[in-house]
Amino acid sequence: MLIKFRFIILILIAPIAGFSQRLGLIKTADFADGKLSGIPFSAQLNESYAAVIKSDTVRFPGSKSLRLEMRYQDYSLLKRRAEYADSLIKQGERWYGLSIFTPKTYVADTVPEILTQFHAKDQSDPFNSPNVALQVKNGRYSIRVAWSTDGITKSTFFHMMAGL
Repeated sequence: MLIKFRFIILILIAPIAGFSQRLGLIKTADFADGKLSGIPFSAQLNESYAAVIKSDTVRFPGSKSLRLEMRYQDYSLLKRRAEYADSLIKQGERWYGLSIFTPKTYVADTVPEILTQFHAKDQSDPFNSPNVALQVKNGRYSIRVAWSTDGITKSTFFHMMAGL
């Protein structure tokens, strides 16, 4: 039976060598114990296969990875994501790191797919769209930045970092 997948993306969130010694590190998720219950993020999963701990495809030696999957038949207005999310940070600077593995069997969707997203409070956005999102669009990675259409906010910092 052929199942057409909306997307299968393997997310690897693991400590980088020396990463855990960084000043101000709040959370890491390396999935070493093989349990989803120990992940320090809240889950938004709709099916049992939506999040699986993997040991055969890892980014860092000795680590495990998290595979997030969403199939076409899973999508509806009420069920449209397979993700782990952190609570909204209201103040201060935060750095996030992750690795994304796309298997050979991956087929890009006809509409843009967000692989990871970061939110920050933007008073002009009542829908709380992700301010920065890494997505696949037309078979290529692209970074989408959405912020106030009123222009830049003065007397404050806007930070962005990407490693490709």
